[in-house]
Amino acid sequence: MESLPGIFPKTQKVFVLIEIFDVLSGFPILSTWWMYLSAFCIVMGAILIKTH
Repeated sequence: MESLPGIFPKTQKVFVLIEIFDVLSGFPILSTWWMYLSAFCIVMGAILIKTH
């Protein structure tokens, strides 16, 4: 994770959006699942960009 500093600003924006959705929707379990899925997709995308 330390070797991917470039993704952290984007990741933070995604987490802020998820927090807003969490508050608006009132489904913390669902948004927590989406948070993990989003974080996984961001990390995988960053790794693919870095390696290719």
